[in-house]
Amino acid sequence: MQLFHYLKSFFVALVLFAGLELLTRSYDYFWWFFSGLALFVIITSAYILRHDFKERGWSITILPFIYFLSLLFFHLFIPKGIWQHLFAVAFSLSYFFLIARAIHFAFPTWNWFFTYFTIFFLAASSFGLFFHLYFPVWAVCLIVLTGSFFLSYQLFRRAKVAHFRQILFALIISFILSQIMWTLSFLPVNYVTTGGVIFISFYVLGELVNHYFHYTLKRKIILEYIFLSVLTIFLIFLSTRWKP
Repeated sequence: MQLFHYLKSFFVALVLFAGLELLTRSYDYFWWFFSGLALFVIITSAYILRHDFKERGWSITILPFIYFLSLLFFHLFIPKGIWQHLFAVAFSLSYFFLIARAIHFAFPTWNWFFTYFTIFFLAASSFGLFFHLYFPVWAVCLIVLTGSFFLSYQLFRRAKVAHFRQILFALIISFILSQIMWTLSFLPVNYVTTGGVIFISFYVLGELVNHYFHYTLKRKIILEYIFLSVLTIFLIFLSTRWKP
């Protein structure tokens, strides 16, 4: 049974890789191929995860679906050439691992790992839509607000706290990140820099909330995370290529 689950996951990853390679070569009907690939992967992934859905509820689908859609849109903004092919390989293999193993409740570290990377690609791809495809700022902020809320919520579902508190802190984090995204839209930075800043902000906020839920939040920990975030964001801005 477990082997069959891996085979189904591998098949989805293989189709994903083939679809990404096709998108790098297709110019006619590009958005039809793009939409068809997205629908196929989402539907087949939902079918693969149906047993987990029955056992653990709808939140099990949050991470795989947002991860897939974030990286799929990020693929639009990668320069053509070898980097697109390498990204297609890494994307397909990571998605296979995500739906095959990493969503299991027994692997909280992998859940955090994939969630952090998802928030980076969510923010970067959203800002890419704003920068390259001229999406309005409010739409980009809404995408980040919605995506970060659900990502935070599925993380906090593991904490043994009241459901209301899980939702409340997920809302707080998502609101803060949407405001950071709104602020970054006025700066001459690219989508990778934006993804990095949102990634660090989400990491720090998520870790502080996690410490709070486990009653280990202390002044020293708060100061350490503030110093880490300020230093890292400063280095990101220092190394970024500012737009003219």
